[in-house]
Amino acid sequence: MLPPLLYASAEEMSLRDLKIVWRPVTVLALGLVLASAAAVGFLAVALTPLTAPMALVLGAVLASTDPVAVTALGRRLALPGRVQTMVQAESLFNDATSPWPVWWR
Repeated sequence: MLPPLLYASAEEMSLRDLKIVWRPVTVLALGLVLASAAAVGFLAVALTPLTAPMALVLGAVLASTDPVAVTALGRRLALPGRVQTMVQAESLFNDATSPWPVWWR
């Protein structure tokens, strides 16, 4: 179910606009997703009986956002074009980044 939704959301994005915002999107999609996964993993280890690897998996699962919801919310809020493109691109790319903490193990 998810791949067609991601494809539809990516189809709406302009490649020209994506080239303009690729740097902040890369920082957000890589840095913040990895930081979020690590923070959730750390909290899960501290607050639950989960082992560190299992907590990191939980962090990786919870770190990504829903690109379809982000796109719909951006339209509803009438965000400026560049902000909408940046948020939408980040939400699409962070789905690919989320599994990285699990692969590093």
